[in-house]
Order: sequence, then structure tokens, then C-alpha cells
Amino acid sequence: MKLAIMINAQDDWQQTNAHAMALLDAFVQNNHEIVGVFFYGRSVNMVTQQDTSRQWLNWIDQNHTSVVVCSTMLTQEQLTTDAENLGFPVAGMAAWVNWCQQADRIMELT
Repeated sequence: MKLAIMINAQDDWQQTNAHAMALLDAFVQNNHEIVGVFFYGRSVNMVTQQDTSRQWLNWIDQNHTSVVVCSTMLTQEQLTTDAENLGFPVAGMAAWVNWCQQADRIMELT
């Protein structure tokens, strides 16, 4: 099954980070294809913090999955250059819409 995943954390983005990593690992282990992971809302903090950004970069390298951080949310959180400097692609909702069209299922993790 092809999955498009939006991570849309609220204030407790650290807990969402742990949940998202575990869930995505389970999907991969069960041979599901993740067409893309889109960081939205407060989840943009996950890719701009030292520890969590390293976790995500390692996960991306291991699983060869496309990941994009929402440019609008980075601007709202005043983190635009942080994500780019750490090596995460930044884009708008067009990337998310494209993945949704490719996926069999769409999931939002909050």
C-alpha cells in the first residue's frame, strides 16, 4: 500500500515525533511504501532541533523516502533558514497534493 503521511503536531511536538517515528518504522517493516512525509504545523520544530533533526535525517537515509517541510509553517514559526541549513527540503502544499494523488491512503499524524 502506498501512503502519504502528514505530520501535523500541536504543542506537544516531541511526543508526536516519537509516535511518528515508530509508526513509520512499522509501515516500512510491513512493506508499505511511503510516497512522502510532509511536516506541517508545529511539527516543523522536529526538523529544526538538533536531536530530532538527526533522527529524521538518519531515517530518510535508511528508507529513501521523500520528506518536505512546509515553507509557510516555517515562516510562521520563524525557522525558515534552520530547516534549510540542516538539509531538509522546503516546499509548499503542492508537494503534499502530489503525494496525495499518488497514494492509496492518506494519513495525518497529530
